[in-house]
Amino acid sequence: MDFKMFNIFFIVIVTIAALIFLVAILSIISPRFQGWMMARRIKAVRHAVEDSQSDLEKIGTTVGNVGIDVNKELLNERGEDIKDIAKEAGTIVGETIRAGVDAFGEDKE
Repeated sequence: MDFKMFNIFFIVIVTIAALIFLVAILSIISPRFQGWMMARRIKAVRHAVEDSQSDLEKIGTTVGNVGIDVNKELLNERGEDIKDIAKEAGTIVGETIRAGVDAFGEDKE
């Protein structure tokens, strides 16, 4: 590598380093530059969502189907246990309501 090539590489590297430094300083100090960068990020996210909308819909459908399948499997495997729990909960609620009605009836008399 001769001297001219070395000078060209040196100038290119120094220019890139100066640009990186300038962008870093601007991103810290300038609200206008921060807003411009944020607007670019928002546009990029919007385009990414628009491009992947069908994929996101498929993922949502798949997740919903998995949830339904899990609930069906749970009901098939533990249906009797769930019925027993529901009966016990209904009994407790009924006893609580009766106790409340009885207490309310005693206060009125």
